[in-house]
Amino acid sequence: MRRDDAVGFSLSFLDLLSCGLGAAILLLLVVKHGSTEVPIDTEAYIASQAKRLQDQLDERLQEKSGLEKQLASAVEEIESAAARKSALATAQEDVLADLRVQVTTLKDAQDRLRSASEELQALQAIPVEEPEPKTGPTGHLGGLYVEDSRVVILLDRSASMLDRSLVEIIRLRLATFDIRHQVEKWSTARKAAEWAFNRIPDEQKFQILSFSDSVFDINGANVAANQRLTWLTKGNTGAELKGVRAMMDTLDANGPTNLERAFEAISTLSPSPKQILLITDGLPTVPGNVRLGSVRGCPNARAGQVPILSPRCRKRIFDRAVQTFKQHLRSASISVVLLPLEGDAQAMYSYWDLAAHSGGRVLTPAEGWPW
Repeated sequence: MRRDDAVGFSLSFLDLLSCGLGAAILLLLVVKHGSTEVPIDTEAYIASQAKRLQDQLDERLQEKSGLEKQLASAVEEIESAAARKSALATAQEDVLADLRVQVTTLKDAQDRLRSASEELQALQAIPVEEPEPKTGPTGHLGGLYVEDSRVVILLDRSASMLDRSLVEIIRLRLATFDIRHQVEKWSTARKAAEWAFNRIPDEQKFQILSFSDSVFDINGANVAANQRLTWLTKGNTGAELKGVRAMMDTLDANGPTNLERAFEAISTLSPSPKQILLITDGLPTVPGNVRLGSVRGCPNARAGQVPILSPRCRKRIFDRAVQTFKQHLRSASISVVLLPLEGDAQAMYSYWDLAAHSGGRVLTPAEGWPW
């Protein structure tokens, strides 16, 4: 190895060490040693922290208040549901108790009905040697009540009041007045009107009218459409039993039946009637003052011919009369003495419905009344 080479290597290594030492000194000068103190406003910091904590506390308190309200509402709903449940349970117990009582009552009624049926069968097995005699006072219409004042007796005097058979009615229309006056059905109708008149106390208000296609007063005079009726006082001249019987003796059963016109005439009385006692035998055949053909289900009336009315047509005409009654006489009750007539099966139900809704009754006299 040469000497020049060794000297060159030693200088280079010293240079490196010098550079490293300088770098270490520079690093010591650059890096700051010891703690750094930064001035802090302690009161403001504490105040801000306290405010932040107070805001958080307020939020939590609001949340707590809301939760407490929800809890109280939930408790109320639970208590209300519990009360309803308790009330429902009590109601169910009451219903069950009522059902038990009704079942017991029904069983008792069934037992009594069974016992009554056995007694009835036993009675029916007993032979009847003689028919049961008629009892009660002569001329009594059982079950029919007559008001003490403001009673209207309305007697149907149409041709059908002569007999229950249509064939016999046609035959009797050709007979004399004396023969028609003595037939059983027409006599029964007049007796029923007289019976009702006798039930009205003296000095009380009443009216007695007869009607076919027109309306007639106690004197037999035609009541005009615009005429206003007045009440009669029982016992006054012409309004006593003798006057009523005299009127009955002059009445002739003839013509069709206009019930609507009769109700219109009664509606002019003031004050309004308390009770209407209608004596008739079937549904009306004339629809007030309108043409027959204008009523749905009814034929047109031709001159010189008697139209044949179907049950549906007569029911429509009756419904018109009922509307007049409900419009003008709604405060009055109506009771009906219904005499028999062939081919008018709807009459009983129709008059029963009208009487029932007004507080009245329907009565059919026994055969041969009055005995």
